[in-house]
Amino acid sequence: MKFELERLKRGRSREVVRVMIVLQLMLALTIMLPIGVMAEGDSSECYSCHREAVTEIRESVHYVNGVDCMDCHGGVHLTNGSLITKDVMSGNFVGAPTRTEAPEFCSKCHEEVGDDYESSVHRVTPEKPDAPECRDCHGGGHGVIAVSDPASPTYRPKQLEMCVRCHANHEMMEKYGVDTEVLETYEDSYHWKAFKFGQLKAATCLDCHGTHAVKSEDDPTSSISKSNLGGTCGKEGCHKGVKPGARVWMGMTHYNQHAQKPDLVFDKSKLDIKERAYYLGPINLAFYIEIFFIILTCTVAIVLIIFVLLDLLTRIKLKRHF
Repeated sequence: MKFELERLKRGRSREVVRVMIVLQLMLALTIMLPIGVMAEGDSSECYSCHREAVTEIRESVHYVNGVDCMDCHGGVHLTNGSLITKDVMSGNFVGAPTRTEAPEFCSKCHEEVGDDYESSVHRVTPEKPDAPECRDCHGGGHGVIAVSDPASPTYRPKQLEMCVRCHANHEMMEKYGVDTEVLETYEDSYHWKAFKFGQLKAATCLDCHGTHAVKSEDDPTSSISKSNLGGTCGKEGCHKGVKPGARVWMGMTHYNQHAQKPDLVFDKSKLDIKERAYYLGPINLAFYIEIFFIILTCTVAIVLIIFVLLDLLTRIKLKRHF
């Protein structure tokens, strides 16, 4: 009996030892797993607190190109293998940038793009705090995805929607003296109609105004200035043959084509002498052309309706006769 009790005690002791070993192994794996993943440059030491942000990074174009948390935010990269927060937060750690800091933040890698942005009308300043910065267009700081990805706000079919968020905002545009008519008139243009029905090579906002270096038409370096507009229209993939010095600026752009109302009829009195001459002199020819086609269309429609009714009456009479 005594021998049996001792044997049971030894068996229980072995079970306790096994359980302790398993628990120690699990604890070791829990500690070492983040370190092992971190060794791949994944910033997994941040994951224990910032799970959502790290998950977004792992799905971003930055992660694909080897950029991790430390590259943007700084801090010490696994000091002595420690996971202590104070080690991560030391060494010039930078938190979330403000709107004015964000462009400089991104320019650490995107230098040329940063220079273009600094020269643009979109640059955030104390006077223009709600002007767009990198995150507004590219979709946040952590989850930036490639332009070629359909989920990206900068994906070509979504580019108008991206610009509209601000340029259709009457209250915001009024502060900066920008007319929201630019959107309405663009949607009346051939470019938009072609784009809407599948011609994705048709011009969108970015094709004419540029991407990061968007400038006022009064700026001589702007892609839409009088001296450069011909080159913009004639660039590869657009209106081949139009030269940089071409006087295309004399035509009506989507910004000023609606001097009176959104059709061929517009008030020539609001145009200067050169622009008026471009539109066939002092006679408002567009008005008479429009009236002619309205009358022609209505006449054809009425005649067709009469013939259809006559044909219908003839068929009814023939049916009754037989």
